[in-house]
Amino acid sequence: MSKRTMVEHKQHHDSNSKRASSTEGELDTLFAQCDPVLIDYGESAIVIELHARDSVQAASTLALQHVFWQLEKMIKLQFTQASRSLQNHRLEDVVLGNQNLTLIFDPLRTDRQLLRQELLGVWDTLRQSALSDPSDKASEYDGEPRRHLIEVLFNEETGPDLAALAAATNNSVETLIVQFCAADYRVLFTGFLPGFAYMSGLPAALVAERRSSPRREVPAGSIAIGGQQVGIYPQASPGGWQIIGRVADQHLPIFDSQRSQASLFAAADYVRFTLHST
Repeated sequence: MSKRTMVEHKQHHDSNSKRASSTEGELDTLFAQCDPVLIDYGESAIVIELHARDSVQAASTLALQHVFWQLEKMIKLQFTQASRSLQNHRLEDVVLGNQNLTLIFDPLRTDRQLLRQELLGVWDTLRQSALSDPSDKASEYDGEPRRHLIEVLFNEETGPDLAALAAATNNSVETLIVQFCAADYRVLFTGFLPGFAYMSGLPAALVAERRSSPRREVPAGSIAIGGQQVGIYPQASPGGWQIIGRVADQHLPIFDSQRSQASLFAAADYVRFTLHST
């Protein structure tokens, strides 16, 4: 490892450590001062969100998502253990979203009110555990998250919005690429398309609104900015985010149903981007 690489590695490690400490502090507040809100969504789903009991400063997107990672993990754990009461309900799916969790169930074989009570019980257990054990509240989503270093092709063809976005943010194209690749990203959740990862960590200077007119087709592997988030299109599809580049071929396909782990990315994964080395 070169001296420069060692220095960069230490800087990234220090940055991640500071960010982790900040997130843990926010988690303390969230668990102590927030309650779950259960929203009936049609006849066969319940959406779980968080509501602050007092005037709590807005928590970071990552801190809020940490809570839902843990809540999803605990619900799935109880659902898969036959001795647990949640097993008695016909839960068909648990879907992680952006600062929410959706439970889909069979309405003919599930007591909705009983399910709501038991979900509140799961939250109480999670909160008590997190507040009493500091290591618990900061534990990861489901085992050790993966770390990805994604090589990117940045040019006019792969990043049709790159030049305009650089101008809009008062950057040169080269500076924008450097700032984008210097950041550490975290997968918040996947959605929209199978394997489409919504990531936090975008530098504030690069935040950009979505296009006023979506494209009819965005190529698979395109890296895009939408507001404060970064995403990678796993397949060709319509899309309205700002396209700045495309992943190198070795990372494709992003999603493959024939793989044991179909999606390249999963919630809580760490992601960094670097220039493609030809």
